[in-house]
Amino acid sequence: MTLSTSAYKRRRAKALKIAMIYLGVALFCLMFYLVYNTFAHGVSSPFMSLLFLWPLILGFLPYTLLCIFPAVRAPRRIGSNLYHAGLASLIVSSCLRGVFEIAGTTSIYQALLMAVGAVLCICGVVAWLFEK
Repeated sequence: MTLSTSAYKRRRAKALKIAMIYLGVALFCLMFYLVYNTFAHGVSSPFMSLLFLWPLILGFLPYTLLCIFPAVRAPRRIGSNLYHAGLASLIVSSCLRGVFEIAGTTSIYQALLMAVGAVLCICGVVAWLFEK
């Protein structure tokens, strides 16, 4: 099945919009780290320092590639929702782990949130690969 030029443009525009949202989230995470680091009394955490990489690598990069190659079918609603929810869980979990490490404490719930986020991302990719 071939798509018309307008369908390619719609797919490209949607992928570009999502890529720009994830770029904004990555910039927000970077700014959050910089502000938080100012008040962290010299203590740092790699989970907080590299927080911006989650939305940049797992959000901005894939949707930029979908924008560049619009012939590749973007995930439908269920795959997209699972993937976005998983990525949001990974970002929040990484932020919480960074905050906990800087504060000198731990929580089992953060590790659980990280595992759930990874499973949701994987389920979203699997749903994208096997949807008709």
